[in-house]
Amino acid sequence: MSAPDRKVRHLRLRARDEAEVRSATHRLEDALRCASLPDDGGRLLLVRRLDLGRVPADISSQSLALLVERRVGECGYTWVHGAAVEAAEANAVWFHDTTDALINLAKEVTLRRPLAAAWFWRSVLPNYSATLAPARILEMMVTHAAALPTARAILAQLVAALTQIAGPGMLPTLFTPAAQRVLQAAARQLGTPGRSEHLAAAESDTRWWRSPQGDAVTLSSSMQEFAPWLPILLGAAGWTETTRIHVAGRQRPERPIEAVSERGSMGIESASPADPDLPALDKLVDSSLIPTAASARASNYSPELPSEAPPARHRETPAPAKNVSDTPPAVSAFREMHASRAAGLLFLLALLTRLGFGEWSAALSQAQAQSVAFGVLRKALRRLQVADEDPAHAMLAAWPIEALPCGPIDTPGSWRDPRIALQVPDVSDSDVLAALWLTACRRSLRRAARIGLASLVLRPGKLAWSLTHIDVYLDMRDLDLRVRRNALDIDPGWLSWLARVVSFHYEPGLRT
Repeated sequence: MSAPDRKVRHLRLRARDEAEVRSATHRLEDALRCASLPDDGGRLLLVRRLDLGRVPADISSQSLALLVERRVGECGYTWVHGAAVEAAEANAVWFHDTTDALINLAKEVTLRRPLAAAWFWRSVLPNYSATLAPARILEMMVTHAAALPTARAILAQLVAALTQIAGPGMLPTLFTPAAQRVLQAAARQLGTPGRSEHLAAAESDTRWWRSPQGDAVTLSSSMQEFAPWLPILLGAAGWTETTRIHVAGRQRPERPIEAVSERGSMGIESASPADPDLPALDKLVDSSLIPTAASARASNYSPELPSEAPPARHRETPAPAKNVSDTPPAVSAFREMHASRAAGLLFLLALLTRLGFGEWSAALSQAQAQSVAFGVLRKALRRLQVADEDPAHAMLAAWPIEALPCGPIDTPGSWRDPRIALQVPDVSDSDVLAALWLTACRRSLRRAARIGLASLVLRPGKLAWSLTHIDVYLDMRDLDLRVRRNALDIDPGWLSWLARVVSFHYEPGLRT
């Protein structure tokens, strides 16, 4: 995995002359790259002030890195999650990842809470100011997220979170036309969400959607036409379309939440439907699209500080379940690792990449590609009879199990290898394709890598996952030469067809 991105907003140095200051600055840059801090796996840590004390003028970068590590561990800060009320006064704040930070910022801004003025949001969103109007802040968030490698995953989760917070009827008033154009471009790259046959046959003007947490909303035909990006992004965030809203175990109404269409509540004019002929997402992301604080203040948007009163007629729905309690500053406490007996499951992703899954899946939509990829992992767990209590199942539970129809698709080039010898049928769905890809993986493992599926997957380790990252932690003593020789534990990195960054870590003493 690449080194975490570490930034210092303000640096204060005192030295005898300018040359010493410049030299110390360069050595500090190297030290920040090398220091072992608890910000791996995509985690976002924000420190308000870190005092390094007096340091020798000739200190090396390695010694300075050790000093930074020691100061972070000894500073006595209590790490507070950014959604907690006490985060505004805390000196050290953490988020699960960038997506978690942007979602919590969107919640604070949309619900007009005082925490929106906290000190750490400027480190999350460049040029952020609590004096800006909510609609302008959300536009900055969308354009900022669109420039990140995990853009589509972040935008999908952001839209899903706002749907839970404010309801689908409010979304067109929350997003400016510029923000909706970026969302539509992301939706075009994700493709059209698959619909089951019984849903398509119903031909209903109203579509019901359910979140992974059980929250239900309805999308009217007018909403689908006014915001065509909404159902696609909800599907990419793990929401499923259904003909019936299942009631969760906690007290909930026995009817779906009605979509309330209210425009103009955020002080902006109603947006027109997004242009279907939009350029690609990366074409829309430009520095000119990211408004500065000064330009936003000069616009016709209201610059009042958000009040505490939430929008009327909408109850707050919890964002995707995550522990937001205070976390001690130990590295292991941030990782949220879950012990699994199938920690080698993610090695199949590296194998899929080698077999050309990325190039082959380019003809599929994002939802179809994810359904096939995660279908391969699910079928591998079932084939190996991994217990349902294993965290590997929980990791895959965020993606819909429903098979999506896939049209005629070319056979991958690797399948023409005599050692694999498979052919894609003329008519198939994502479930059939997942079974074929698992067969291709098994044959490649056995006949080329000389290792069986069980030997590859069934190995002890720990799993950690978030909205944008999946990390596998293995003990250094469990390093398998068969896996290493075939480069199956090389970090796949960002997988566009999975919308996740996948990384493998070997650590001493992980297995006790």
